[in-house]
Amino acid sequence: MNIAIAMVNGELAPLFPGVKLKLQSAGNRKHEKIPEVTVNRYTLTWGYQLKKHNVNVLFCSGVEKFFFHSLRNTLEQCGITLLSKTTGSVSEIISKWRSGHMEPDNS
Repeated sequence: MNIAIAMVNGELAPLFPGVKLKLQSAGNRKHEKIPEVTVNRYTLTWGYQLKKHNVNVLFCSGVEKFFFHSLRNTLEQCGITLLSKTTGSVSEIISKWRSGHMEPDNS
């Protein structure tokens, strides 16, 4: 299982076309190399792009309300949970998620 984190200049970012997603193993395999993915402008294909990399959870600091529901539905169809109101550093996010302190945003 892998996770994806929306990043811009090394900081957590909102989801938008062209944003880089840092992929990381959800396990403790620190030596495993996983590529970065840049999502294209077609938001309805993002779930399929991430599924190719075995992503199960996508973290970001926000999603434009205009396409939030369609994006969330597309990701869910691909077995990916969207956590869109995430804050903190990458290590804090992963730690909170592993400890069960994060829930999907349904708004």
